[in-house]
Amino acid sequence: MKLGGKVNAVRSEWEGPLFVRISSTDYVAGGNTPSDFLVYGQWMKEQGVDLIDCSSGGIAMVKVDSFPGYQVPAAELLRRKLEIKTGAVGLIETGRQAEEILQNGRADIVLIGREILKDPFWPRTAADELKSEIPVPPQYTRYGSAWQRALPPRPAAPLPATAA
Repeated sequence: MKLGGKVNAVRSEWEGPLFVRISSTDYVAGGNTPSDFLVYGQWMKEQGVDLIDCSSGGIAMVKVDSFPGYQVPAAELLRRKLEIKTGAVGLIETGRQAEEILQNGRADIVLIGREILKDPFWPRTAADELKSEIPVPPQYTRYGSAWQRALPPRPAAPLPATAA
C-alpha cells in the first residue's frame, strides 16, 4: 500500500490529529529531497494530515553530515510553502535552540530524541536555560528529585496526588 492509501486507511479509523514522519532527504543520488516533499506534502495536506515530522536519512547506508539543527530547514520549507504544521528534529540540543526554531516560525513543534535519552530531565534543563518556570509534576516532589534542582524546596505532594 502506498502512502496515500495508508493515510486514507488511518483517517478512516482515527479522528484525532494525524502526524506523518518523513525522511525528507535520502542523501543519495535520485533519492528524495525536501523539494520532492513539496509535492508529497501537498497530497498529505489534502488528505487531512495535520503535521509532517521532517526527519531524514535511514533509507540508504550513507554517512550523514549531521550538526545541530541539520534537519530543521526541511521542516521550515514545508511549513512556509505548504502552510502545513511541521515538526523539527535533528540534533536539537538546547532549550535556546528549540526556542529559536519556534519563535522564528521554522516549525510548529520541536521533537527531542537523543538529548532526552542523555538527559531525561531535558524539559527542566531547557526551562532553566531559558529562565522559564514550568510546573513540577507531583510525582517529582518526593525524595529530592533532580527535576527540582533549580527550585526552592517544596513540601512533598500528598500521596494520592503522586499515585494518580
